[in-house]
Amino acid sequence: EKAEETFDGFKSLQNFDMNSPTKDNYHENFCEQIKLQDDADHREIISAGAAAGLAAAFGSPIGGVMFSWEEASSFWSRKVTWRCFLCTAIAVLTLALFRR
Repeated sequence: EKAEETFDGFKSLQNFDMNSPTKDNYHENFCEQIKLQDDADHREIISAGAAAGLAAAFGSPIGGVMFSWEEASSFWSRKVTWRCFLCTAIAVLTLALFRR
């Protein structure tokens, strides 16, 4: 059953035109959304990535946030805490779904 769903997903990709204008607009919009403003944004992304990696490795979202707080960041704020926790929660939930 899962193999059939995967195959249907691949069949839908075959109908996707890589040169279509909608693909170009989607790419431009996506790139505009993820523009990082300064070095602080880069540091926050790195902190969240470190937290998510550790959380996925050990299955502990809070542990990932604490690791990032202690080791991976030079500046910490409430905003960074919530971003790291969101990343770790998504990483652990995704890992749990793949383990099924």
